[in-house]
Amino acid sequence: MRSRDVADWILQYAHERTGADSISNMQLQKLVFLAESCFGSLYGTSLVNEPIQAWDHGPAIKPMYGQFKSNGDRPIPTPETRVSVPEDVAEVLESVWDNFGHLSGWDLRNLTHDVGPYSAHFVPQVRDIEIPKEEIHQAWSDFLTEGCRVSGRLSRAERARMSALMDFEGSTFEADAGFDADQIMADYHAFART
Repeated sequence: MRSRDVADWILQYAHERTGADSISNMQLQKLVFLAESCFGSLYGTSLVNEPIQAWDHGPAIKPMYGQFKSNGDRPIPTPETRVSVPEDVAEVLESVWDNFGHLSGWDLRNLTHDVGPYSAHFVPQVRDIEIPKEEIHQAWSDFLTEGCRVSGRLSRAERARMSALMDFEGSTFEADAGFDADQIMADYHAFART
């Protein structure tokens, strides 16, 4: 798929799901990068057909950056034309948004600097260095674990597991009360096998 289609779908979903109209180019770049990592991890193939490069502020897709750079650091408007993607792609993009959409562009920048293959390929002030997609795909579980740890948020699988275990007679669940990164990863791997 074109990265622009993935980006437009994320913009539409974010707007419909949360009313978000404040996604920056940096945030969108990192969300599409994370979607590539998740999709490749699950399906063993690339989601976007353009190369992902190691730029100063993290992973970037050059054509997509060019399409949105006129916005600067201002939010990117929600596309008016509805983008349709296959169901398996939609599920991945929903998961990426649910796990990382609440993070700012700078938070995502820092995450992708600290976790995954970016730092092994980055050379200061040089742009056209490609990050191998296989390495991006292999890093998904690390991104998911670190993203959940940093934000204190639970994945959809972990929330479902906690809901099933809760006593619904007036008890409440606090996000950090039962946080278990190992269980999140076990749930992720179980999902990946189905």
